[in-house]
Amino acid sequence: MRHIISSLTFFFAVQFIVAGTDPVAVSNTAVTGAFPIVSGNQATTIVVDSLDIEVVTVAATAFAGDVQLITGLRPALANTISVPKPMIVGTLNSTFIQQLIDAGKIDITKLDGKWETFLITVIDNPLSGVDQALVIAGSDPRGAAFGVFELSRMMGVSPWVWFADVLPEPKEEIYVTSGESIFGPPSVKYRGMFINDEDWGMQPWAAKNMDPGIRPNGRGDIGPNAHERIFEMMLRTKSNYFWPAMHNCTKAFFFYKENPVVARKYQIALGGSHCDILLRNNEDEWRNNFVTEYGRQPGEYNWRTNRQTLITYWGDRIKESINNPAVYGIGMRGIHDSGIEGYNSDQERKAALEDLFTTQRSMLQDTLGKPANQIPQIFIPYKEVLPVYNLGLRVPDDVIIMWVDDNFGYIRRLANPTEQLRGGGGGVYFHFSYWGGPNGYDYLWLGGTSPAHTSFEMSKAYDLNCKTAWIFNVGDIKPHEFEYQFAMDLAWDVEQWRPENAADYVLYWANENFGESLGNQVADIKTKYLHLTSQGRAEHINWINFSISEKEQRIAAFDTLTQKMKSVQSLIPERLQDAYFQLIAYPIEATWAMNRKILGAELSHDYAALGRKDDALAIALDAQQAYQLIQDLTHQYNKVMANGKWDGMMNYAPRNHAFFYDPVVVDEEQIYDGNLNPTPQDSICNIEITAYSNKVNNGKTIKTIPFLGIGEASLTVHPLDLTKYDASNITTAPYVEYSLPMVKGENAIQVKCLPTFPIYEGKSVRYAISVDGREPTFVTVGNGLGGGNALGESARWLVDVRRGFTLTETLYQSDTEKNITVRIYFAEPGLVLSGLSIVYPAKNDISSLIVNPDFEMTDGLRQDGSNYRGDPHGWTRTGSLSGQSWGINADAANYHGQYVCWYNSTPMPANFQLSQVLNDLPPGEYVLRCKLGVPKASLTTQRLFAGNHVQYFGAEGDYQNNLTANENNTFAGYPVDAGDGGGINLREMAVKFILTDTTDLPIGIKSSNKLANGTYATNNAGWFKVDHFRLELIADYSVHAPSEVLSNLIAEAQELYDTTSEGVFDGMYPASARTDFLSEIEAAVAVRDQTDATFEEHIQAMQTLESAITVYRKSVVRSTSYIVNPSFEYRAEGVLNDGSTVRGTPYGWKDTGGIIGQSFGINNDAGNIAGSNVCWYHSIPMPGNFELYQDLKNIPAGKYVVKCRMVVNESRLLTTQRLFANNNVQYFGKEEDYGVNLTEGEHNTFAGWTPNGSFFLKEMQVETEVQEGETLRIGVRTSNQYKDGRRENGLESGWFKVDNFRLELKELFPSGIKMEDHSQTDFNIEGVRGGLIVHAQNVQSAARLHVYSVAGVQLVSRTLTSNHTFVPLSQGVYIVKVITADKNDRNYHVSKIIVK
Repeated sequence: MRHIISSLTFFFAVQFIVAGTDPVAVSNTAVTGAFPIVSGNQATTIVVDSLDIEVVTVAATAFAGDVQLITGLRPALANTISVPKPMIVGTLNSTFIQQLIDAGKIDITKLDGKWETFLITVIDNPLSGVDQALVIAGSDPRGAAFGVFELSRMMGVSPWVWFADVLPEPKEEIYVTSGESIFGPPSVKYRGMFINDEDWGMQPWAAKNMDPGIRPNGRGDIGPNAHERIFEMMLRTKSNYFWPAMHNCTKAFFFYKENPVVARKYQIALGGSHCDILLRNNEDEWRNNFVTEYGRQPGEYNWRTNRQTLITYWGDRIKESINNPAVYGIGMRGIHDSGIEGYNSDQERKAALEDLFTTQRSMLQDTLGKPANQIPQIFIPYKEVLPVYNLGLRVPDDVIIMWVDDNFGYIRRLANPTEQLRGGGGGVYFHFSYWGGPNGYDYLWLGGTSPAHTSFEMSKAYDLNCKTAWIFNVGDIKPHEFEYQFAMDLAWDVEQWRPENAADYVLYWANENFGESLGNQVADIKTKYLHLTSQGRAEHINWINFSISEKEQRIAAFDTLTQKMKSVQSLIPERLQDAYFQLIAYPIEATWAMNRKILGAELSHDYAALGRKDDALAIALDAQQAYQLIQDLTHQYNKVMANGKWDGMMNYAPRNHAFFYDPVVVDEEQIYDGNLNPTPQDSICNIEITAYSNKVNNGKTIKTIPFLGIGEASLTVHPLDLTKYDASNITTAPYVEYSLPMVKGENAIQVKCLPTFPIYEGKSVRYAISVDGREPTFVTVGNGLGGGNALGESARWLVDVRRGFTLTETLYQSDTEKNITVRIYFAEPGLVLSGLSIVYPAKNDISSLIVNPDFEMTDGLRQDGSNYRGDPHGWTRTGSLSGQSWGINADAANYHGQYVCWYNSTPMPANFQLSQVLNDLPPGEYVLRCKLGVPKASLTTQRLFAGNHVQYFGAEGDYQNNLTANENNTFAGYPVDAGDGGGINLREMAVKFILTDTTDLPIGIKSSNKLANGTYATNNAGWFKVDHFRLELIADYSVHAPSEVLSNLIAEAQELYDTTSEGVFDGMYPASARTDFLSEIEAAVAVRDQTDATFEEHIQAMQTLESAITVYRKSVVRSTSYIVNPSFEYRAEGVLNDGSTVRGTPYGWKDTGGIIGQSFGINNDAGNIAGSNVCWYHSIPMPGNFELYQDLKNIPAGKYVVKCRMVVNESRLLTTQRLFANNNVQYFGKEEDYGVNLTEGEHNTFAGWTPNGSFFLKEMQVETEVQEGETLRIGVRTSNQYKDGRRENGLESGWFKVDNFRLELKELFPSGIKMEDHSQTDFNIEGVRGGLIVHAQNVQSAARLHVYSVAGVQLVSRTLTSNHTFVPLSQGVYIVKVITADKNDRNYHVSKIIVK
């Protein structure tokens, strides 16, 4: 039911309306018969029984505060009725509620014996002397508390009033209309949260702000103050079940004796994580505190060898918890998230668990004094426990079996028909946040699980009798407020938020928290955010294989969303600005920035490979700025929002993964035409899964679930269809049909499904597909391969959960362009169709000539789990390897097909080759492509090769002493993968080559253990992963003669020559380079025009001219050449440095001295180095004023930009570090980082970088003007002076690292060029295609023509000899001056001309 925040507001929980009775509602104006909570500047009195359970008073007290927050008036609390219109709150044990029951004013049958059920009613003349009462009666203590907080929500108080600063709209009066509403019982009995992985949020926040000094060592922790706030929020969201934080950074919940007292006060049922049995926290209480508690060492956490110690350990906790509501975990795992110790097989573990069950249940029964089957207990078959359970583990019938997801929101297994009959029922442990393994397993930073996703998985569980306990891993709670509230509302009433309705919840939530006037806009923004996140979380996009266009579209989509978010932000009332920032703005803008950072960095390399230099550098800088934005937003969250209330809660880099920090972008030096373009994307046609031409239910129901999965909606059968389908009856299954366009050749029909698991053992995840009327073929999807026993955790599974779908392909060979009918049958329960694509064949593809190009063939390999070990079929290995770590598996982020190939050895051979020979390739121009991955610290000489043409994985600067002679080298310029090889990102590689004759050509991958410094590694450096070889025939010389190709190449070269100019300034080309280039063009023309030129001569001319084009492009003039040793690559004149430490003032530079010690010079200790070296200056203290500088003399007058890369790694060391060009400077930080320490006489700008603990260099730049004859001094200035004027003498404050100085000329200051017309008017200058024409009435012998670029560079100077003179020029804008008196330039004509 949709609520209304207006004059009448209805309840948020589903209520059952009594026949003939109106439901209660809230009004802010008087309504006949309504009860006044606040009226006429007077607040009601809340009456509770002093003998009722404490939580009733707790809730009533909070409610009084809510009323005060809205109206400014606070209702009094009383234990007796002394006013004519009281508000009465209580359980069925309350004296006042019992009186109302006895008086026949409340029907006890509506509440008695029901779990957490409550009614809210307005009763006239309820008791003697009472005119009217507002009554909230609960079937039990939590029921009463839920009723009170339900009324708060109805008044406009969000459950997040404190925990997300959602402040209610002020009102003068509050009334509750006459009527009665009953709420409950809930769909799920136990519902709540697990605070987990608290190291980067909850723990530091609570330690600083809530419970400082609570630890014995004087430090803070998550203590009773923090828990009180958490438990109140839980009651406001109708939660009742809590697993406390349990990491090593946090003391155990029971360590602080007030914690269980607070839990009891709020009637929160305590539990423990899947590895913390019987409410113990092993991480703290076994590992850290056992000696303090027991006075001795604990021994092994091992049931087989340390049984009695464990019985005592667990038994003491049961005694301590006797007065607390609790759900006791039974069984055993390791101390933390690890397997049970001491057993060698699953059968042994099964026997041990059954023994544990018997012992633990006996302990519970004996201590708590009631039968074990009356004590709530839970068993969790998490991770390695699930296979043990599947062996037939006997779990007592009354115990709740809590099924688990795969940590990414897909439930691994649910109850089968027999298990659904268990007395204890079932439960689910579900993740909104997760700390996993390395390489992008985690998502600990931002929320993003959609209501449709949560509802689909949890409703499926509910339908299979998982109705007893739902627990949600919420990490630090923030920023998962939205996800958690939906989970609790769903658990309260599953039917209200079934998957087909779940997307509507966003509007429901937006209205409740931001009001109906803005609810639609907020909901639209949140929905779009969740939809984009379903295609890749901020933490996972580094591992998802997006195409170039998909990256661009994704950045653009987030940009549009962020701008819309900001426009709505300006409309949000001031009281809700903090709430909007934390619930809406921060996750959206931070995710936008993360996409810009990660995908922008990738695009910088993509654009560089495409030759789009300006685009590559622009998006590289944007990626770096996006990282700074993430830091700035996080600072606002912690330090500014809500006046610093949440300081310490938000960390943008949990677990400090490398991809959270500075992006690895392309260097300018890497951008040149020697690189090949990235692989053209195969032509892909994407189709929304709901765009079917026909849907046939066949007695079942195919439902559309909006915003489930990667598209606008997904399709699934619900209720679950448990029919067993095979070839004999598959045509009776429900299905959808599509009319799909095919092209001639091999078409790949891709079906994208949610990466769900089989619902239980014996089931799978399958569909059947019929193509063009053929018999249906069954296709098993992703986790369905496990047959109900899948644990996930495979490389293929990881790829799928990151990107949000699992992909299968069906190939269709078409002899023509046509539309065909494709029918997809739902062959298993729980199958979700989310997307459909057609991949059309690539043009000129001849990859069929390669044997096993995709490493899909397993012939001859030894299967080892999910690995197939050995040399792949069709490929030959050269080089001896140690161990057995090579073959094929699915361990990469973006492999093609089913497998990727890997080779790993310690050490790798000095000469390694994986190859095959392609026989009888005809003459022509080819491109060979593959996908290659190199993990961190493993870069040696990994390269793709075709004959002697190679492409190295890294940048040219990565290979100083390990290139191989007689190879034609290109460099892809990729950074190595940030991980250790697991789930690695594969990068596109390509080599272009020409065959002049029919050839047998070796292709493949070469590597070695030879490092850049020329030494040989003894570890596994040189190993790699490779996949998806492709061969393209660009020009078949039997069809297109080489002369034709040569003509096209000549035209390209000539255009390049004509559109560039000779000169000594930026963007121009030296005269010698132009002369050489023109000579090469003319030589190629001569071969082309030679009628008897041979085939080989044409080929040679093409290769020579291609090389000349590359050489010419690289010869372009850069003003940086005025700087000596701009990237600190030289240790002395003519002597390159290999990155080793050279102490002292760098060659070519000077400094002002004052450095104490020898900690300055050049080395390779920084990130983002241009080349092999970086300069650093370090001193304790740094001088009061210091300069590293270089004077540039005799440079042309003009406007310049000076650039460098610099880093200051810690905020405490930030003083006045700045780039300077004369007196124009750019400081490293933000303007607010500098107070009185700015230098008078300088012109300041601020780069806005934040020191973040890393040595990753940041881009700096400053503009300056240089007049004729002026010297330009550039460099770095610093000091030891802080912003408050203090001088630091005990630290290295003011130190820096710097690299990659660049000088760019933006405008040349010419002399004598003035855009005005003087006395000479007898000339007309006309811009025409290909040049200009000077028309003269009467040419004088002294008349001269000068043509300048718009920057003032003279391009042409000649004497005019006729009345009509044509001057050939390339396309552009020019300034033309005709002089008739050249000694003093008194008579001249100036025009601006456009040449087309």
